[in-house]
Formats: sequence, C-alpha cells, structure tokens
Amino acid sequence: MKKLVLIVLVFLCGPKVAQSQQLSGFATKWSDSFMAWEVFGLDTIAQDSTEIITEEVLVGTLQQRWIDVREDWTEWDFSINDHDGTIKIKWKNDPSQWELRTYEGEIITMKTIWRDDYTAWRITDNTNSYDLKSRYTTDLGEWVAKDDDDHKFAITVAGFNDPRDWVITDEFAPEVRAEMKLAMIFIVLYHASPRR
Repeated sequence: MKKLVLIVLVFLCGPKVAQSQQLSGFATKWSDSFMAWEVFGLDTIAQDSTEIITEEVLVGTLQQRWIDVREDWTEWDFSINDHDGTIKIKWKNDPSQWELRTYEGEIITMKTIWRDDYTAWRITDNTNSYDLKSRYTTDLGEWVAKDDDDHKFAITVAGFNDPRDWVITDEFAPEVRAEMKLAMIFIVLYHASPRR
C-alpha cells in the first residue's frame, strides 16, 4: 500500500507535461513592416459549468534576427510561451527547407512536400508530422493542417489582401506544442508577406 501511495504522490507532485496554449492569431508588430510579428493566444479568465470566458493575450514574438542591421529573411528569432529559439533556412539559397530550433535542443523541420511547390509543407519533429497546405496556389490567404482525428489548425488572413493580420482556428489537442504551431505560422507569414 505504501508503494501505491508513493507512486501516486510522485505523479501528482512531479512535473506536468507541457501543454500548448490555444492560439488565436498573429499580426505585424508595426503597420509598415513585415520584419517583426506578435502571436496571440486565448487565456481563460473565468469558467463555470456552462461557459468558458477567454481573452486574447500576447503569447509570443517572431522577428528577423538582424532587424537592426539589415533586412534578412533567412534567420529569425522567436519567443513563445517562455521558450526561445531560432528559425533558419537549412541550405543557403534553397527556401524549400527550414529548421526551428529551441534553445532546449528541440528541432522542428519545415520542408516542401513537392519540389518547387511552396503551397504544401510537411512540418515534423520526427515524432509528430503535419501537412500544412494553402487552399489556393495563387492566393496564399488560407492555410490548413489537420491531425489524425481531423482536427484542424487553420490560418486565414483577417482582411482581404492585407497580410498584416491573421486569424487562427486552433482545434489541435493541447499536447501539440506551441513551437510546432509557430513553425506553421512562420511558413504562412514568410510566403504571404511582401518583401520590400
């Protein structure tokens, strides 16, 4: 009996599995630049048996690494839910593969599914894999990824022909890490943003 109580206490007092926050959107930090972004999520402020009340809060940032020096679209720094890291192009002059690396050592790969088709991407951490696809090949305003249970992570531009603000429909399970979702966000903002 003592062993059972000890095991239960270890599970109750031990570290919890990190769960991802439900994301709600992302937008440029400044209205005249696509070099820095803010990511928003939903935070529960009240809950009862019939209703959950949430508010939108800032949960992360993503910006070009050399923002104060030059405009460079190949290296980015991020912070999301107290986790920091980088997103970099894997091979110079080949935008078909990117890597998101956290400072804790986790790696997420973003790679085109088909050669020279930048509207369909495979996002993987070598354990979980999601295919992120644009609804259209000529209009990059709607993207979606689905899990095995057909839950979706959809990214849609908030205003027609205005890639500064995006809305996220996040139906993924809480176990899907925020870094995986951020990798999807990055692919969308990278391909939908004008480079000027």
